[in-house]
Amino acid sequence: ISLADTLPRAVIAAHSSADDQYQDYEFAGLDTSEQAFSLGYNILECGFQVILDMNSYAQLDMAVMIQVNVIRGMFKWANDNPGKRVPSYVYLDEAQRFLPQNLNDSVIKNKELIQGLLDAYMDILAIGGKRGLNPLILTQRFAQVNNKIMAQSEVFFLMRQTHDTDLKRCMEYASDPITKEQISK
Repeated sequence: ISLADTLPRAVIAAHSSADDQYQDYEFAGLDTSEQAFSLGYNILECGFQVILDMNSYAQLDMAVMIQVNVIRGMFKWANDNPGKRVPSYVYLDEAQRFLPQNLNDSVIKNKELIQGLLDAYMDILAIGGKRGLNPLILTQRFAQVNNKIMAQSEVFFLMRQTHDTDLKRCMEYASDPITKEQISK
């Protein structure tokens, strides 16, 4: 089942050329940074639950630019409406691909966009909480995610890790005594 089928106020955001794929859903065509910013603002204004189809963009850099501007729009709404703030989660799946420890290894080719995405998530981590914006950083390779965003995270759900570098990184973040053997199980 699609996540869009389970969320009560789901909107699928994608490049406008993908509208045929999503005729059964509320759809928002995003082709410009202005449209993305506006949707970000409206996510909180209208209570939307947005799923961004990054694969709908011919170039990943365009999808990342859209993502960054959606986040910026959410911050604008939160700053404009301090008395109406509600918790909202901003997900980054496959974080090791987009914001790896070494940013030169990112699948994003435009260095300014990599920095823009990193800055957006750093803002969510540093000042987003008091504005109701909360990050969820998802990855299968914990050790490969950029330390700048991992170091500011407060809650970790660490699943089974077996690779030596992931185990080592988990040990660095463990607040309670735990062994590598426990983590690998």
